[in-house]
Amino acid sequence: MKVGCFLPYVGLGSCLLHLSYVHEFAKKKGPITILTFSKSLEDALKYDPNVKEIIVVSKFHKKLFDLFKLSNYLKNLNFKELYIFKCSLRFSLASKLAGIYTKSYSFYKKNNLHLVKQGREFTMKNLQLKSCETETRLCLNKKMQDKTKKIMDTGFKNILIAPSSSGATTMWKLSYFVDVMKKLEKKFNCFFVIAVDSSERERKIAKEITETFDENKILTLSDKTISQAMPIIACCDLSICNDTSFQHLSCQLNVPTLILRFDTPSAYSSYSKLQYPIYPDGYSEINHDTRANVDSISVEKIFDKSLSLLN
Repeated sequence: MKVGCFLPYVGLGSCLLHLSYVHEFAKKKGPITILTFSKSLEDALKYDPNVKEIIVVSKFHKKLFDLFKLSNYLKNLNFKELYIFKCSLRFSLASKLAGIYTKSYSFYKKNNLHLVKQGREFTMKNLQLKSCETETRLCLNKKMQDKTKKIMDTGFKNILIAPSSSGATTMWKLSYFVDVMKKLEKKFNCFFVIAVDSSERERKIAKEITETFDENKILTLSDKTISQAMPIIACCDLSICNDTSFQHLSCQLNVPTLILRFDTPSAYSSYSKLQYPIYPDGYSEINHDTRANVDSISVEKIFDKSLSLLN
């Protein structure tokens, strides 16, 4: 019978910030089966020996009256234990009705939940640990990694640019990204990797940036799967990101990562020593209600921080 960790999040980034805890469970209980809503997570973790399998839950999870269908679904998955990384009475009840040993976050902690801290406390409590790392590393395919290293020129400063985001309130202007790239290009011999997905919206974002630069010094990831993109990201010297899943991918691939925080709380970007949050002028902390003006982080501020890390 299987031991599972349920990461009930659609976004890849929210799942990845829990990866260190999945790894802790695997140390104690063997390779883990992950339940998730994220369709991208399976590809991101396909080479992780700590993960037995990933099951994407695509039904019986949106409506209250599907509780018994969800319970039957979970029962057929043959779990012995299930650890739910969220405050969800419905998922907890469905799992317990299926006869599964179930643990989830305390329901009274649902409001203002700090995902990093709560995940750490939950893991320590259930595994009886005195301490628990919040940082971990993604696993790469060795052959793909070696092949990519031969292609990515070490004579360049390889820089990942993640210009998209989950919404307008977390998205720096594309012209500002271009300005930073131009300033870096004057300082170093740069190769830029533009991190976007395959959607039409993000392809347009990439096009607006790439048309400004020599096509031989720029690569767009829109035609790559997550597992194909990961070795390329791992070869980068720096990552400059909006609030996007690429900031989680890059820091977990050992790349120093600047995160522009306009309304992204520390609950999503405070678990790795390689995460460098950049605050708008006049702010010392950010939350979902801050919605700072995207003009309040200057090109010069990002450029200066980039120089300090690249040097």
